[in-house]
Amino acid sequence: GCTDSAACNYDSSATEEDGSCDFCSCGEPLSGYSLQVEEHAVNGIAGMTTYRFYIGMESSEDFLSAMYGSLQNPLAVNTSDGFYNDAFASGATADGLNAALFGFFPTLAFDSWVTIGSADSNGSGGVQSVGMEAYWDGFNGTGFTVNNFTGASWFIIPGSSVDAISGDDQRVLIAQLTTEGILDLVVNVQYDNANGETFSED
Repeated sequence: GCTDSAACNYDSSATEEDGSCDFCSCGEPLSGYSLQVEEHAVNGIAGMTTYRFYIGMESSEDFLSAMYGSLQNPLAVNTSDGFYNDAFASGATADGLNAALFGFFPTLAFDSWVTIGSADSNGSGGVQSVGMEAYWDGFNGTGFTVNNFTGASWFIIPGSSVDAISGDDQRVLIAQLTTEGILDLVVNVQYDNANGETFSED
C-alpha cells in the first residue's frame, strides 16, 4: 500500500510501499478542471522515474492555451534531486524532440520538458513562450519558480493546434519530468471552453 503520510491515499496499516501513493487528488476540485499525474516509466534512466502531467478538462472541446506564473499566481516546476536532461535534447519544450531519433538514442525518450498537448515534434502546433527564457535553465538543475511582477508563460496560439484540444479523454499533456527526487508542481492554466470563452484556473 501507500506508506507516505503526505499522500492522499496513505494507509497506516501498509507495511510495504507499492508505488501507489497519490499526491494530487486530495479533496474536492473547485471545478471539473484538475492536475493529473501518471507514472510513465520506471528506470528508463537508471534509478529515475518519468512522470507525465495532464490538465483534466470539463469538455472534449476545451482548448488549453497557456501555462503561466506571476507574482499573484506563482508557477513552480521543482524537484529535490535534479531533472534528467538528455544530451541529445534540444530545449525545454517537447516540440524540440524528434521521435525518429529515439531508436538511435533511447534515453532521449526520457528527457524532461514542458508542452501543451504534443509529446514530440510530430505534434500539430509549436509551443511558444514569453519570459520563460530566464527559467528554462532550471531543467539543468532542480527546477524553477515564476513568482515575479512581470511573470512568464508557455502557450499555444488558440486554434493552431488540435493537440491542445482535450479530446475524448478530456485532458491535455503539459509536462514530462524525469527525476529520482520528490516533485513539486504548481501550475496556473488558461483555457477556452467549447463556447469560445476564456478562463484561468490556479
